[in-house]
Amino acid sequence: MTPAFQKTPITLEEHYSQILKTLRRGIAITSAADGRVNTMTISWGMLGIEWNRPVFITFVRTGRFTHGLLDRNPEFTVNLPAPGMDHPARLISYLGTHSGHNEDKVATLGLHLVPGSEISVPGLAELPLTLECRILYRQLQQADC
Repeated sequence: MTPAFQKTPITLEEHYSQILKTLRRGIAITSAADGRVNTMTISWGMLGIEWNRPVFITFVRTGRFTHGLLDRNPEFTVNLPAPGMDHPARLISYLGTHSGHNEDKVATLGLHLVPGSEISVPGLAELPLTLECRILYRQLQQADC
């Protein structure tokens, strides 16, 4: 049974502190291309304003399955628990320890996809606070070690 889900537009400003607080514990980003959907855990990111538009900045390693999907479709969703929901630590842990290269995590976990309103990538009903994003800029990050 699909969880009840009704989309409600939000502004970044009204959820800014919740997003940053939850980010530290882990959230999910979802990408999709060529008929494949993948979601992975991140616990690094930034929120801000760029060119008078809200932006979410994150880093995805080049070897990740998600990176390949983002190369083919530069849209993604940021998925968090809604206000008042408990943090789904087990779900976030699974998404961060299993690779989309090896399995369809959405199917394995029985997650429910919610079509995007402005982009082609779905959000997750189980993490209903969803930011719909398009890549504005990308840069290869070099480690100086």
